[in-house]
Amino acid sequence: MQPKLLRIGEAARVLGLEPYVLRFWEAEFPHLTPLRTVKGQRLYSQDDMNMLRKIQILLHEEGLTIDGARRRLDEGTQIRELTQDIIQELCEIREIIVGSSGSGRRREKTDQKTIDAGDGRQSISTDGCEVGEVISADP
Repeated sequence: MQPKLLRIGEAARVLGLEPYVLRFWEAEFPHLTPLRTVKGQRLYSQDDMNMLRKIQILLHEEGLTIDGARRRLDEGTQIRELTQDIIQELCEIREIIVGSSGSGRRREKTDQKTIDAGDGRQSISTDGCEVGEVISADP
């Protein structure tokens, strides 16, 4: 099943905003990168919609400036990356401990997966080593 992509008018309607606001935010927030058709029309994925909602909360509900919202999103990205690095290191330590206990089992490295629970929590799985719940720094 192909994910639903929304045109700018549809995305704006869902968020209760005008299309020009989404265009402005796209210019101000490098975190927001909707797909473009051959003709240049913006297509917003669910990830884009989640980012738009975060921006909307930061600006309209928390009252941050554009710069303040941009910094908050950058901080959230840095925290998420640091959290994933720490989890990776813990999983590697776990593998060393499990490996040295005589089981001899070694797994190949795989990419990390972050599963968004939709309520500010995320489950992160790395190389078969899973951390149940991580509280997101993002709004």
